[in-house]
Amino acid sequence: SVAATDDAVWVADFEASTVSRIDPVSNRVVATINVGTTPFSVAATDDAVWVANNDSGTVSRIDAATNSVVATIEVGNGPGGIAAADEDVWVSNIGDDNVMRLDPGSNTVVATVPVGRIPVAVAVSPTAVWTADNGDDTATRIDPSGG
Repeated sequence: SVAATDDAVWVADFEASTVSRIDPVSNRVVATINVGTTPFSVAATDDAVWVANNDSGTVSRIDAATNSVVATIEVGNGPGGIAAADEDVWVSNIGDDNVMRLDPGSNTVVATVPVGRIPVAVAVSPTAVWTADNGDDTATRIDPSGG
């Protein structure tokens, strides 16, 4: 998985359980950060990088200024997709058929929302959170103000 901001490209290495930071100007790896087991996807904001660690059932929060993990959040079974918005981070749990809403201020789970079977991806828009549910061949829409 890959995510980008204006000054960095972040790439998850599933087999090495790391995330690499690439300088988009030089196209060189400038940092490699150990995260949880089998990072499945990554999302980035200007100040934080969020990593869904599939086999360890966690989300790692990387401080983009220091290139270090500053929080590890226990989530569900098989976190897969992850998406970051201004005030929330959303992670899909493939094995639990749900999505969790994380509060970046406290680095905690603040809501769990059931969705379709095997939610492998999650995306955030200004008005909704969406999951791609492979087990049902469906997409689920979540109202972020209520979920």
